[in-house]
Amino acid sequence: MQAGYPKLFVPVKLRQKYYEAIDLHNVKNVKEYCEKMFEVFVEQFKL
Repeated sequence: MQAGYPKLFVPVKLRQKYYEAIDLHNVKNVKEYCEKMFEVFVEQFKL
């Protein structure tokens, strides 16, 4: 948020995917992190 990015609301239903994405980021797996976060983002619009 400090960098100006919008807030991301993660519904309970999607939290496991979100946590998996964070784990990927922590091990510097940027490509899979981005893919997983994109899935979370798209799923929000389906809810």
